[in-house]
Amino acid sequence: MQCTRSHNGPTKAGSGSSLHNAQSRVDVLEEQLELAKNLEKENERLVNEINRLQELVARRPQLAVKNELTDSTTLREQAETINSLKDRCGQLEAELKKSNQERDLTLSEIATLQEKYKAKKKETRAKIVSLEATVSEASKKMEKMVTQEQLPQAALARIHAHLQFLPRVSRHLVEGPKRARGLDILAYLKLAAPNVTNWFGNSYFYLPRQYTAQCGADQHYLTCGPMNETIPGTNFQVQSTYQEAYGQTREMFTTVAGYVAYAGTYKCLDTKAFAPQGMVLPAGLPPGPIAHNASQSPHAMSKRGFPSHKELCILYEKGELHVEFAIFQCVNYNNELAAALKQYQQGVNGSEKRVESHRNSRESDKRQRGDSGSKDVGYFHSDQPSNSKRRKITTNSGSTERTVLVASSPKQDRKAICSDTTDSVGDTSDEE
Repeated sequence: MQCTRSHNGPTKAGSGSSLHNAQSRVDVLEEQLELAKNLEKENERLVNEINRLQELVARRPQLAVKNELTDSTTLREQAETINSLKDRCGQLEAELKKSNQERDLTLSEIATLQEKYKAKKKETRAKIVSLEATVSEASKKMEKMVTQEQLPQAALARIHAHLQFLPRVSRHLVEGPKRARGLDILAYLKLAAPNVTNWFGNSYFYLPRQYTAQCGADQHYLTCGPMNETIPGTNFQVQSTYQEAYGQTREMFTTVAGYVAYAGTYKCLDTKAFAPQGMVLPAGLPPGPIAHNASQSPHAMSKRGFPSHKELCILYEKGELHVEFAIFQCVNYNNELAAALKQYQQGVNGSEKRVESHRNSRESDKRQRGDSGSKDVGYFHSDQPSNSKRRKITTNSGSTERTVLVASSPKQDRKAICSDTTDSVGDTSDEE
């Protein structure tokens, strides 16, 4: 009888081994445990065989009595067989004892590895939960950042697409006065087209200080301004520039190459369908014009402590204050108003050319005559001021008394009205 023994010694897990290697080690040890169980079964079988042989040896005297006639050769062979079986049983007992020891050691190592595996699994699970929480938080932050960055561009893209499909009107720009500080558009309109309509502060649109972009074949306008919002950390309220203009249809004036120009009849539309809560200032847009209009809110005009223009710019750049966009859609064109403004401007331009020509002529005559310094001249540099009021100014120079005649300027057809107020929708002044 022969028994084949196969044994793989336990593999020691190196320090810092990964969880996967630990699991592989557990699998190997489980295989060794299964082998140990098989050896135990084989050992049990051998023990039974040994017991049977021992019983056979114990019965040998009886067999000898019964088999007196058995020859000595047969008895010797049986004795040798019994001795051989005893030796084999001793070897099997030693191997079984060693296998049991190895099995106990393997079971101990398996139990230790299982405890380490459970601890490692628990630690890894805690790390996974922590990483999942970190990833979730980072994803939310990233989503918020992406939303903050992409929302204005996405909303503007939808607004621009909407503008492309708005109907168009046949029109042309009529150039008016030169844009300058203190220019009063209302006074200009009352003077240039007094019979076209009843002009007052809210009868037209003029947005010289707004960020304005032409869209839809350069016919419609998209403007940006502050929205109704409470300034963070304060009780001050920023008022929307277009709050009173939404839904209104008025004559609109814009600026072209430094001149005020009539653009047509426009209707002011809100963009709440595209950005209900407003949006942060899109990248690339200057915060200055928006901050300027925000500084014109009633709270800024009446209460101290309202943020300065620079502070408002920072709030808009950081996204703590929001902006809104308004669409100015061209819906009509007032040909009568355009003709009146064009005719008036032609007269103004002709008058300016005549004045310039007359000034050049006077300068030329003055250079030809030379300046003798023997007499003073009037306002128009003529020998005698014609149809003008004279003021006698007497100056003393030692014992000499000198009299100068100064003529007042003629009455102009146009008025130059300056105002200290700031532009908004429907306001009348212009500041740069």
